[in-house]
Amino acid sequence: MFSLISLALFGFAGGLLLGFNDSDRSIRVLLPVVGTIVFSCIGFIVALLIGDLIPKVQVRHEPRTIVSLKTNVGPSGAFVLGSGRLQNQTQLHFLVRNEDGSVTPYSVNENHSLRIIEDQSLTDSGRWIAITLETNPDSALIHWAILFGFSKVHYANEIRVPVGSIIQKIEID
Repeated sequence: MFSLISLALFGFAGGLLLGFNDSDRSIRVLLPVVGTIVFSCIGFIVALLIGDLIPKVQVRHEPRTIVSLKTNVGPSGAFVLGSGRLQNQTQLHFLVRNEDGSVTPYSVNENHSLRIIEDQSLTDSGRWIAITLETNPDSALIHWAILFGFSKVHYANEIRVPVGSIIQKIEID
């Protein structure tokens, strides 16, 4: 944002200096206005380019609890993550327990950014951690940039499940 403001002021000052000695009053008024508009546009483009130069940091968000699904009727069951396809993407489906005790269905794409880890400390539930790349708020360039929602990008998912939950069935034709 500082780049936009400083270049707009530079354009205004340059227009004042160029039009200062001109005898035509309309040019003395017009040059600062045109200089401000032109250099504001340049400042906007520079601020967008600076936004791409700001380093990103990985942020691990608070773990959410994934609840177990019963695999049969009765007191026993196993921890289950469902899998399916949507628009040619394989997705992993699961339920997340909310603070009020209700559950919400979620889906994540099954690709290289998904890590499933068996955790010995878990028994009947799992943990889902979303990892994002975010603009480093401590960067010296942050005040010189304009960011349009690109400051936070989804990076990866980490799902921790109880030991013994990962079972791969293989069918041979």
